[in-house]
Amino acid sequence: MTRRQTAGYDLSANAQQIVDAVSERRGMKKTLLVTRVMEWFARQKPSVQTAILDAVDEDMLLVYSEALFAMSRELEQRARKRRQHGG
Repeated sequence: MTRRQTAGYDLSANAQQIVDAVSERRGMKKTLLVTRVMEWFARQKPSVQTAILDAVDEDMLLVYSEALFAMSRELEQRARKRRQHGG
């Protein structure tokens, strides 16, 4: 059984609207949505986390954009494989 803990966070109005909209569109509970996003974020390489958090050194923008592009291509390939295999 998965242990759950409750944590309260204050989101900006814009962030809350995004959580609400994505939760509604995906038919997910907000807690599940936020949990999955945080777990995904924690699995990313530090360089990707840095890029996502917008804490990027100007000289590294190209490096980070190429890493994010490669990651998006990988995700796209996984999705195509799932579709091909009926998943």
